[in-house]
Amino acid sequence: MFRRHHNNDKPVASMGVHEVPGHPPGPPPPINNSTRPQSNQDQKVFSGGSGDAGLRPRFLNISSGETVHQRLFLTHGGAGPANTQFDGSILIYHHLNSFPSQRFPVSDGIFKAIIHLEPGWNRVRFVYEGPGATGGQEVSSVLELNYVPLLQDPPVHFCIVLGKDSKGEFDSPKYKRDKEGNGLDLLVKKVRLAGYMMSCFTHEQMNRNGFGHRSFRLYEEFLPDTLSVRGKDCRTTAKIHIVRSEKTVAEIRDPNRAQQNPHGNDTGSLFGIALDALKAHGGPFDSGHPVHAAVIFADTHWDPQQKLVLGHAALGGGSGDIRLAIFGSHACHSWPSSIEEIVPAFMDDTRTDTTQVANDSNQSGTSWEACNIGQGAFMHEIGHLLGCPHQPYGVMLRDYITWNRSFMTREAFCARTNSPGLHLALPKDECGWHRLDALRFRFHPGFRNPDEEPVRQASKPNVYPVEMGSFARSDSGIYLVEIHVDGQCRGHLEFPDRPQTEVYLLESELRSHIPEKYRSSDKKIKLEILSVGEQQVTIEEFGQTSRTVVIPGLQSPGLLSNKLGGGSGDETVTLFPPGGQAQIRAIRVFAGRALDGIELFFFDGSSTLFGKQGGKPNDFPLEAGETLVGLMVRTGAWVDGAQIITSHRRSPVYGNSTGGGVHELIAPTGYQLAGLYGNIGVSTEGARCLRRLGRCPRPRCARFASGLDRVGPPKTRSSGSPTPDSSEARGAAGSGAEPQPPEAHSPRQKLTAPGMDHFHRDCVQSYKLDYLQKIYRLSIETASVGQFRAGAEFGRLALFEQDEEHGRGECRQPVPGDDVLEMGVAELHFRRLANRNSSTNENLGVHFATVVCQVLKCLDIYRLTSGTGSHVVNTHEVIVALLWLIRWCEKILGRFLSQHTLNSLLALNK
Repeated sequence: MFRRHHNNDKPVASMGVHEVPGHPPGPPPPINNSTRPQSNQDQKVFSGGSGDAGLRPRFLNISSGETVHQRLFLTHGGAGPANTQFDGSILIYHHLNSFPSQRFPVSDGIFKAIIHLEPGWNRVRFVYEGPGATGGQEVSSVLELNYVPLLQDPPVHFCIVLGKDSKGEFDSPKYKRDKEGNGLDLLVKKVRLAGYMMSCFTHEQMNRNGFGHRSFRLYEEFLPDTLSVRGKDCRTTAKIHIVRSEKTVAEIRDPNRAQQNPHGNDTGSLFGIALDALKAHGGPFDSGHPVHAAVIFADTHWDPQQKLVLGHAALGGGSGDIRLAIFGSHACHSWPSSIEEIVPAFMDDTRTDTTQVANDSNQSGTSWEACNIGQGAFMHEIGHLLGCPHQPYGVMLRDYITWNRSFMTREAFCARTNSPGLHLALPKDECGWHRLDALRFRFHPGFRNPDEEPVRQASKPNVYPVEMGSFARSDSGIYLVEIHVDGQCRGHLEFPDRPQTEVYLLESELRSHIPEKYRSSDKKIKLEILSVGEQQVTIEEFGQTSRTVVIPGLQSPGLLSNKLGGGSGDETVTLFPPGGQAQIRAIRVFAGRALDGIELFFFDGSSTLFGKQGGKPNDFPLEAGETLVGLMVRTGAWVDGAQIITSHRRSPVYGNSTGGGVHELIAPTGYQLAGLYGNIGVSTEGARCLRRLGRCPRPRCARFASGLDRVGPPKTRSSGSPTPDSSEARGAAGSGAEPQPPEAHSPRQKLTAPGMDHFHRDCVQSYKLDYLQKIYRLSIETASVGQFRAGAEFGRLALFEQDEEHGRGECRQPVPGDDVLEMGVAELHFRRLANRNSSTNENLGVHFATVVCQVLKCLDIYRLTSGTGSHVVNTHEVIVALLWLIRWCEKILGRFLSQHTLNSLLALNK
């Protein structure tokens, strides 16, 4: 299912070049096909330049005129003569010389470089120096980029935590201490640059995954900048918080706290120490708002006698409002402190002296490898604070051992493999974020782009079992379903472009998305369902969700939603009377600090109570034509509060409006609420909704002009048809504590239209069940291969297209005959929508419309009249019916229907 994005092959046996970038290159060696640069067919547009066009820098991941949102931008491309082995350099001149020029190597025609951007438009000049750039003429290209900082997005705060008696010094070998020192000011520079490197790396990965220019941002202030050794001007740069802990250095370095100590008895306590220090520090960490913090412990120390890294733990997660990642400073000696030092740091193959510093994980045998492990593992923990679990590959496994390749074209000697480093590092050789990580980032609030609205109320996914599968539903939109087998994610479903309110989950379909060796029915499937707003729900054993229950008093088997809240207390079931939600005239919610009970009042004068009559009673009468759609509940260990959702509006949240997580109990399309089911203790401790197949009355109507072409051959039917039950005026207003009933519903009149045929509703029920199963089986056998999802999506949109002027107009009880008109309206919707779309999408939309019309003709259950005037119709039945069609034909919606299939469907009419 998954495919690695990097190369696991051993490096080629050639040594990386250690010359200082910019030195005159030697004569080019013979062409080696293994080091040919990637094709330039995907080169991006640049604004101009000078010199030989064949030698000019060419960009592979950015074009002039684009808008980006990161201060440091990581670009890669080609420069110099093609198909030649050589070493050269790229010299970068920033906009108006606002930042010191930078030099990066060119290896065999490939370069990778970091660009510094100022807010607004930047004109950046790239000058190539190498073979062919002779004669005194500059060989250059110009890149114009618009940098727009996204100050509205929540940032990551980078912090350094010290003991209360700490000197602020970190471990460093003697040759490094003599060169640069090891004080707190230097550590600040290293952490600042590391944060920017992680951000621009993540941006490049998001762009490669098709999610555009987005990444997390660092918290910034106007400070003296340290990103260049040649410029100390004040500018907006990352603020590194210096946080003093209440613990001493000795307490932080307690061996029992060391995470890598197999005999330690308090190995997770450094996380709490960092958390307490941040809260005591105040500022953004004690504001009561969610905050992201990445912490380095300055007092981490390698003890060569114990062979233990003290004061270090690699942890990431959340606690309350603070999401936190922590790491030690034991590898910071190898980190660059400025952009000029990035290339030398990654080419420093000085062996690690374990009498002075640690060889972390035995994968830090040289200085550059220590930098990989230190920065990469720290970024791994930042991945955890951003919501990422461990993955089969990528940063969230241990692929950061090749972290350097994202910034370098050459690689120095590797002690881990005891071999020369990679001669030419191409994108396929780099580490990266797993696709599942990129999907999480795509919908993380810290990665939100300006054209995307923030989530006002995140809705946790709920799972509703239905026949042969389950529905997952979330109002904020489901974007990812992970399929886990044997403890690891083996496949997934993703909806990055349009998160789905409802996702139909069929076990056979899920198994088809995982490798064949995991498809056996005896292997249990675990699902992780993620929705927009950082919401997630786990289904431990998917096969157990698709089950019906027999409830005394319920005429047909019911289907239970997943339970929300705790599981203690007595099980209680409350059923709605015949007619379902349409019979409810008022609702009373009993709540204090938690939900105590819900009492329903019906038009026949009866009432029923789910839970207890504790707390404060809150009355919510329903208006004429208004029906109960579901409940929004806030739950944790119990049900904290509830909000009533009707076809017209939402009530206030009764109970604790901020406790627990948000869930919405709404029956999937084609089902209706049959009752409430849960556990009742001191308060309501767990709740589910009980559903059954059938009409879920909705008052939304649409008005359409008549005069439409007749669809299908007219047939003669008997003129007699059942008449609808008229509604009588319901009871008078109540008094006292009882909720006031709504005004009486208007009598529902039979919908008439010239020439309309009527037939019994059983035909529709038969259509939804029996015939669709036949169509499904037939289509599987006759469908041809091709892509059909675009047309299916048009169909889904068309079903819910409403006339805004009459979207909440008159509601009338559907009667035999309504279905005839509704089916025709559905066809009209399909055709109208298809006609508004162009190119191949139009063809797909028309094709899908044709298929639906042919199916409906086969079943002979609809017809349009060609009378005059206008008709008011309830479109719910067609929504139900056609969604059943889409659901049953799920297999063929991924393919074009062949003419043979259409002919076979038409044959059903005989």
